[in-house]
Amino acid sequence: MTAMNPEEPLLMVPGPVPVAAEVLAAAALPPVFHHAPGYYRLFDETRAMLAEILGCAGSVEILPGGGRLGLEAAIRTSVGPGDRALLCSNGFFAGWLEQIARRTGAAVDVVSEPPGSPADAAAVRAALDEAHREGRPYRLVLVVHCETATGTVTPLRPLGEACREYGALLLADAVSSAGVIPLDMESDLVDLCGTASQKGLGSLMGLSIVGIGARARAAWAEESRATCDSFALDLTRWRARPDAPTAGYPVVPAPSLVRALHRAVRLLLDEKPEVRFARHDAAAAAVRDVLRSAGLKLFGDSPTSGLTTIEMPAGLSAIRLQRRIRDEHGVLVATGMGADADRLLRISHMGLQARRQPLERTLRAVFDVLADEGASAVSSAPANTALVNTVVDLPELDAAGTGA
Repeated sequence: MTAMNPEEPLLMVPGPVPVAAEVLAAAALPPVFHHAPGYYRLFDETRAMLAEILGCAGSVEILPGGGRLGLEAAIRTSVGPGDRALLCSNGFFAGWLEQIARRTGAAVDVVSEPPGSPADAAAVRAALDEAHREGRPYRLVLVVHCETATGTVTPLRPLGEACREYGALLLADAVSSAGVIPLDMESDLVDLCGTASQKGLGSLMGLSIVGIGARARAAWAEESRATCDSFALDLTRWRARPDAPTAGYPVVPAPSLVRALHRAVRLLLDEKPEVRFARHDAAAAAVRDVLRSAGLKLFGDSPTSGLTTIEMPAGLSAIRLQRRIRDEHGVLVATGMGADADRLLRISHMGLQARRQPLERTLRAVFDVLADEGASAVSSAPANTALVNTVVDLPELDAAGTGA
């Protein structure tokens, strides 16, 4: 099914996710010269497939590093000292976007919603309008499409419409949404989109992906723009296709990891994104039905189909439960983040996780530990095994992760 070390726990966290055997095999091929014509072709094919997945009519760049590095590159290329940025904050990862934006020297204002709630498009529009009337417009609006710490999804198009009206760029952190739920930069009116290789795209950790729309390119070309002071993170330097050794890359984007990503996105497109999204939807519905039937409370107003967030019963510690589930059952689930680390438990179901066998194993482990910890709702729920077995309609995949 997947090539996993039996001594390692089953990964049911929202990244890194288990990867198909074909992806591991691609990464394990002998090293390739990063200026070889064949590698250039593979690199361009990977970028083109990523553009299809992201709905990007512009260009897609692949950088070495985690998803945050690509987001920083997009932010630092877009704003600098003297610019204004507006952050939609509704959780832990939005706070990282704020830190990155402030380090550029830009003035950053924040429109906040509580964790578990999506960003408020009306509040963003009001802030854009006020800044416009003051004659100090925002250059960039930042939003986390799926706030992984809670699994909360913010609709992007209303924000994109407001940004188009007031001349701002919209940057979406899609690290845990690309390849998991529908995302189309063109129809969602997103100008910059950052994601990573190890989550919904189903590959190994270590690559950052940035989708760049035409409005972003045009804004970067304006003479009034504060020039990015980074050699490697200036995305204007990644524009041209590296078709000769003298052109090269600002930083070599890890050929072995690119080959793995090439295989992973090919598998995603072969399965068809809409089929994968439907599989994630089915997994989310099944898991949530089981958890609710056991008396557990779910967290968040607008949950992604990529993960489910459980609010801990009174008196129980998510950190302690996570440790016991890992040590006693060989399954790794996630806790919350930041201030919510001990009160939320997260089960991921994206890519190869969204199958019957790993989800049944995970739910049994969660129920076993919860009941042993004295969770009254769970310990009194009849036939927990029967509840788990309601996850019956999810497909098993072959070793490549492409079909039943």
